[in-house]
Amino acid sequence: MKLLKLSIVPAVLLFSVVMAGPASAHEATGLAVTQAACTNGQICINVEVTIPATGNETRQVKFELFGVKGQTVTDLNEGVIISLPASTGSEQDLHIKNKCFAAVTGTFDHFLIKYEGTVSGDLTLKDSEGHVIQPGDTVVDKITPCVTQTSPSPSPAQTSPSPSPSAATTTALAGTGGFDFRFPLIGLTVLLAGLALLLVSASRGRSTTK
Repeated sequence: MKLLKLSIVPAVLLFSVVMAGPASAHEATGLAVTQAACTNGQICINVEVTIPATGNETRQVKFELFGVKGQTVTDLNEGVIISLPASTGSEQDLHIKNKCFAAVTGTFDHFLIKYEGTVSGDLTLKDSEGHVIQPGDTVVDKITPCVTQTSPSPSPAQTSPSPSPSAATTTALAGTGGFDFRFPLIGLTVLLAGLALLLVSASRGRSTTK
């Protein structure tokens, strides 16, 4: 009987430690992962999560990118790591923007992102509805491929047309202040031709009188 009484105290202490373990485990809640705008052909994500006021040390969590083509899902071995700070005495709502995976060179129908767990240490991660997110769970699906946009070269139909004669005339007039010298030149040519004819006629008249 005495031995039974002595064993009760260690048993109670052990039970207290076991029960206190889950309460002191690291936890982050309200996880939401959404696709961000593509950056230079890279798939990017935004991450929102809440850190409790007490009980947490710093943790790093990893998300992995997978390519889907038909029924085949391929691990692209491209991950991003999100750093979660320690508790500070007040609840922290984190809004982490534009964490990008490396650009993908393969061709896929679409992509998905899975939670891969912590880099080190324990962490219970929950979504906004309180569901625990396990390593390997998909957090974003149906991500469309990102394509680097390039400026297309102009087609032959888009090339600048050669200037028309009227445009060339307009350009010439603009270079002379808007005055067209062709008409005075034509008039001067006609005048010289008339004078030449007059001189020829006068010369023939004198030769006839002699």
